[in-house]
Amino acid sequence: PKEWAGSDAQTLAKLTGVQDAVFCHRNLFIAAAKSKQGALKLAKLALEN
Repeated sequence: PKEWAGSDAQTLAKLTGVQDAVFCHRNLFIAAAKSKQGALKLAKLALEN
């Protein structure tokens, strides 16, 4: 989602509820989390939006 663009760990965690989120690239081609579970939740949320 556009609102994730360029988010750092704290902002992305607040926006998504994924506490181990690391960042989302400003061009939206990648988002990362520290755990597999967190990464899967980010992917699921991205697909839903």
